[in-house]
Amino acid sequence: MNKIANTPANQFKDSLDAIFETSDYLAILACDILMHNWDSYYDHGRNFYLYLDPYKNKFNWIPWDYNLSFSENDTDVIVDYSGETPQQLVKKMQANSDYRSLYFQHICYILLSRFNLEELEAYIDAYAALIRPDLDTDPNKFYSISDFDTNVSSELIVPGTVLEPGASYPGIKSFISERMTAVLDQLSDHGFSCVLNVEEEQASVGIDAYPNPIEDRLIIDMGTETITSELNVFSITGQKVYQSKLVSGKNEIDFSTFDSGVYLISIVKGEELITKKVVKK
Repeated sequence: MNKIANTPANQFKDSLDAIFETSDYLAILACDILMHNWDSYYDHGRNFYLYLDPYKNKFNWIPWDYNLSFSENDTDVIVDYSGETPQQLVKKMQANSDYRSLYFQHICYILLSRFNLEELEAYIDAYAALIRPDLDTDPNKFYSISDFDTNVSSELIVPGTVLEPGASYPGIKSFISERMTAVLDQLSDHGFSCVLNVEEEQASVGIDAYPNPIEDRLIIDMGTETITSELNVFSITGQKVYQSKLVSGKNEIDFSTFDSGVYLISIVKGEELITKKVVKK
């Protein structure tokens, strides 16, 4: 805490990087804010552990208690601590231009590769089906099965009584969809775009994508890469329009039905994210 509170701004990043797994924490912060996990450090200042890795001599952030997530979809990606006691770690990391950029990149990675209905809808449906029978027989459940089914997809509005105020709960699926749109808008307001801020020449060794501009077919050459990778194609607005697996050698992607314009191709290879802008004629 001494380094966080007392290190000068021009030394803050180097000082913190030396003792803390900063990129890992920024990824956790991105998840917390995307899910509006307000009962965490960035808001309530709790529900985490710090673990000192004896081999690296660096602290790791371990979050827990996510049961109060998914409650609002308009929380800004940059935490506004005006009028509140700030959580100094978040405030100072978000104020640092390098950390801020890395944090935004983590948000983009999570949005484009995981936090969207294309990735999560089947998972949500499967787990809803798994718990529904036991929930149905639970005599202590707060709400009906009909309420549960409604809230999987859309907002549940609970009428108030004389003694208890009413409440509304975002649906899990509607939250994800609306949150993705809201966050992309917020990133744009902060001068960052998941599509337009991608480095044009960012690429992994041995991976090539051509031609660019595209007429009908895009070739993604994975070379001798043996890891099965995942390809996602996003429109300029962040909507996923195509998904497939990539294997070693040349992979042909049919762009003939796509509208003319700019697209983002995103390749998830293990823990690596490779992105590139392409243009469809």
